[in-house]
Amino acid sequence: NWTNIGSGLVTSQIYRLSDSHHYLAEVLTGLQDNGTKWFTGSTWNDVYGGDGLDCIIDYDADSVQYGETPNGSLFRTTDYWTKTSSITSGLPAKGAWLTPFVMDPKNHTILYSGFKNVYKTTNQGDSWTKLSNFNYNSTTDLSDTTIRSMAVSSSNPQYIYAATLSKIYQSRDGGASWTDITGTLPTSSASITFIT
Repeated sequence: NWTNIGSGLVTSQIYRLSDSHHYLAEVLTGLQDNGTKWFTGSTWNDVYGGDGLDCIIDYDADSVQYGETPNGSLFRTTDYWTKTSSITSGLPAKGAWLTPFVMDPKNHTILYSGFKNVYKTTNQGDSWTKLSNFNYNSTTDLSDTTIRSMAVSSSNPQYIYAATLSKIYQSRDGGASWTDITGTLPTSSASITFIT
């Protein structure tokens, strides 16, 4: 015989979390198997189903929010989740399970997303342009040819970073050119999983 002793526990596995720059108690999360949820101070709202992954609340306008389902299927709301729209025009069909995307810290209409290369939008995801052309070495990179993490410098957004599990790339000119800066990082015994 078994007795449920988890009554009252509300558990979820959070992939990513974003918070509002204007409202202390507004949070957006992407959850394993439990979609994307939006917290508005006292209530968690289910705003998108499936696996919820990366997510962003626009720092300039809270009504604009972004979410993702597996492999880079990105979507956006501009009205606090009354409607959503796909924002994948110009993006490859498939990225990593959790495909990274980040917002430019100085211009909220610019976002970057990582697939096998870095893509940029200047119109909140309505269209995307490929920035990089990484030349992966298939004999050494094996299956590690997909970007898993990204970051944009808050002090100078011309500095963009993108990493696979074993390589980290830097652009100092807004994505026009890229340099492999992996150097002596111990990526043969550990993976790069996040950049900040």
